[in-house]
Amino acid sequence: MIEPAAFYPLGKEGKSEILRLEVNLSREYYAYLFFIVAGIFAPCFFLAGLPAGEQKMELENHPPLLKVLLLYIVIPLLILYMAILYIYFIQSLVTLEWPKGTVSHLVLWYSAFSAVVLFLLYPLVQENKYIRLFFTWFPKLALPAILVMFAAIGIRIHAYGVTENRYFVVALGLWVFAVMLYYSLARRFRNTVLPVSLAIVALLSVFGPWSAYSLSKFSQNARFEALVAKYNMVDGDTLQMPDRVIADEDKREIVSILDYFSRYHSLDEIRLLPSGFKYDDMRRVFGFSREDTWRPPVWHFSFYSQVGPVDLRGYDYLVSSASLISGPISLDGLKIKYLPENLKLVILRGDEEIYVSDLEAYGRKILELHGAVPGEVPVEDMTFVDGNENVQVKLLFTGIFGEREPGNGKLEIYSMEFYLLLKK
Repeated sequence: MIEPAAFYPLGKEGKSEILRLEVNLSREYYAYLFFIVAGIFAPCFFLAGLPAGEQKMELENHPPLLKVLLLYIVIPLLILYMAILYIYFIQSLVTLEWPKGTVSHLVLWYSAFSAVVLFLLYPLVQENKYIRLFFTWFPKLALPAILVMFAAIGIRIHAYGVTENRYFVVALGLWVFAVMLYYSLARRFRNTVLPVSLAIVALLSVFGPWSAYSLSKFSQNARFEALVAKYNMVDGDTLQMPDRVIADEDKREIVSILDYFSRYHSLDEIRLLPSGFKYDDMRRVFGFSREDTWRPPVWHFSFYSQVGPVDLRGYDYLVSSASLISGPISLDGLKIKYLPENLKLVILRGDEEIYVSDLEAYGRKILELHGAVPGEVPVEDMTFVDGNENVQVKLLFTGIFGEREPGNGKLEIYSMEFYLLLKK
């Protein structure tokens, strides 16, 4: 229930009473009202101020502040940004690394702003040589950058289909490209071309079967049908269970399409879905649930123990792993080495290895005991005694860190912290 208005008058006893205008309006009506105002009335009122066909409109006075702003601040910034873009593109060619997805926005909004600047500069072209030079070359230099933007957004659309956001990027990009081409090739300019063409693009983008909403729904439906067809799920006009387990990447793609329709349209607009489909029906329809796609590719774990006072009775030395990481330690004719890259502890007498321990084995024992509940572990579960005829060793682990793939996947311990108690 949306409550557009609420009043708080005082009652008979001086207490505030809430009076609400109980009108049951769907949120969609607010969206419809916005599109009618922005898509119909605003363009009509804007275009009503344009001159008639043969009527000439002359600029009587260009605001001095705007002229200074454009000439000495905006134009140098546009040229500098253009140079940065070209350096970025040249670097991409040299490294053979395609620009990241943000290149579309980097170029699009810059080009759209540049088109507005050209619109404002046009009345000054004849009176300023610097502006005339800028007007001649800047649109031509902007065209290659816009083509790179189209290539970048084309890769995104090929991989993930059309959405409203990508549609508007392409539509605005086409308008900017046409404007820059017009300023590059035309001998006589009509500045009214910019607002009129922009109004036409805006109207075409939101109305008709070619609109952003119609094409986006069509594209995402096509993506969905191609995904389920890979697993022989299409049975006439509905879905059947897949003939094999759906790959994790395809699971995420299916969920992203469902989320798109749920967020911006309706799940009922996916043609192949059963009528009244809900997220709770995913396991019955697709063989997996939405939550299955939330599992991280690896599970990070950490175990630690709070070591209090250490009983040194029966041992000669206490050494921490932090001191061993910086290099071997020599004690009473022995050399103690810790190799963190393969989690090995080595004790040497001269060049002879008299003790070698694989610390990863201790980490796996702790994981067997506490694998489901990472966190603080009792000290006794993190303490191990070992040795041979040469040395007696006691290891008190204070931290074990690593990662494991979901289920019974690969396990990797990449860091261990401990105290070593040693007796010769």
